[in-house]
Amino acid sequence: MKRSLSWHRGLLMLPVVLVLCLVIFQAFTLLRSEVGRYQTELFLDHWQQKTAASKSFVVKPAELNIGIGC
Repeated sequence: MKRSLSWHRGLLMLPVVLVLCLVIFQAFTLLRSEVGRYQTELFLDHWQQKTAASKSFVVKPAELNIGIGC
């Protein structure tokens, strides 16, 4: 009887484990997107400050590609 009880308990834990895995995956996805958003925001702030200080400031293509890639 004990063996079937543990098998049922394991079967009941399967949905809980699946939901937990989904939550962890979503958390990492959100974390990755927030890091990209923060980096892009820093690039935009930097470019706005440089543009305000000097009207002849031009964004380098390499920096622009990094900002777009985030």
